[in-house]
Amino acid sequence: MATRNRIVQAYQAKLLANQAKQANPAEQAEQVNTMMPTDRIALCESKLAYKFNDALLCLQAINNTGADIQHQDQKVGSNQTLQLQGEIAIRAWFGKHWYEKKTSAPQDFFRRLEDILAPDKLGEKAVATLDMNCPIVDANAEKVGKATMEKTLKALCGAVKKDGGEGALDGVMQHLGFGEYRV
Repeated sequence: MATRNRIVQAYQAKLLANQAKQANPAEQAEQVNTMMPTDRIALCESKLAYKFNDALLCLQAINNTGADIQHQDQKVGSNQTLQLQGEIAIRAWFGKHWYEKKTSAPQDFFRRLEDILAPDKLGEKAVATLDMNCPIVDANAEKVGKATMEKTLKALCGAVKKDGGEGALDGVMQHLGFGEYRV
């Protein structure tokens, strides 16, 4: 409880500090964003072209604080479990598409898949397709980087699969441009 209170207090202090100073657009892109959770959910849904049936799943997917957060009297966990589910879902999605098309030998498929899902490459994809304002980060964080975006993308894919199933995940993966990769 004390840890959560410290996180909330630090977040509120950061919110007030960011509201007090005027920053140019280049600086704003690197600062921790202070958007409300419901606005972040709407932003993520627009970037994914997917409307969550359970908005709390989206909120959990973007919670990169490493701790539970409170939202509308409900406890929302961190995105670590959804990150794992998302990575598994992404790998299964690529595997299904490879199996249907058989565009390469199995060893080539695995090599290409590892290249596509390398943290740095997936982080670049996340930065290019999502919005740096989507993730909720610890109040002490100064900026959102590729690593946070990569984790958020995986967690969002896990949340989409959990919320809407394989069809929903397929739509999101296609929308994000993963269908263009040749595996």
